[in-house]
Amino acid sequence: YNDEIARNFQLKQQFQKTASAFKHFPKSLQEKIDARMKKYASDFQQAINNYKRANSEQNVVHLKTAKKYFDFSQESADELKELITDKAQLAKLSADKKKFLERYSLASLEIQRANIASVTKPTEKYTGSDKAKYEEMILADWKKTYPNDKIVDVIFNMSNFKRTKSKEWHQATTSWLYHDMSVLAVRVAVKTSDKIITLYPAYSNKNNKSGKISTGVATKNGGYVVQEMLAENY
Repeated sequence: YNDEIARNFQLKQQFQKTASAFKHFPKSLQEKIDARMKKYASDFQQAINNYKRANSEQNVVHLKTAKKYFDFSQESADELKELITDKAQLAKLSADKKKFLERYSLASLEIQRANIASVTKPTEKYTGSDKAKYEEMILADWKKTYPNDKIVDVIFNMSNFKRTKSKEWHQATTSWLYHDMSVLAVRVAVKTSDKIITLYPAYSNKNNKSGKISTGVATKNGGYVVQEMLAENY
């Protein structure tokens, strides 16, 4: 009898603990949404402020700052899309993005026209018989990573792979690890507006020890050299 009382008491405690956790869950979720929405609004406002300043002063530095804050806001927007179900909120996030990008593209064209007018399509240089294979891999990974991009072309603007050998000390095995890699850089041309084509870098990587081939396409952020050019000059 005493054992049954003890079991019932234990079950009651577990139920109360579980119920309490479920009761707190919506509050925690809403707090997370509110915090992320606040971050989104702040970064998006900074993007708009810098865009307006760039437009009034015709200053490319402020334009780049606007794009930086816009990218920050979209990181928050992507997370919010996973958290919220309200269709009106989701529609507003998409509308904000579309409107900003349209304005940014126009400002970019007008402010940078003098600078980007001289940018021309990179020269195709690589003629290896395996070129089609590398192009197919890059296109597949690029489309997977950036499904909304309008890809115009992939340009192999390096004549050959660049080979690099290196070594590093592996403490766990108390031995040297030897690396032997070859890299071929290309440019992925993406139509980012009706009048602008953006040239992003991408890489074909060849492990000379294992023979494994991989691609590097995470190049839209992180200090990679990105060029814009007039679509009419492509």
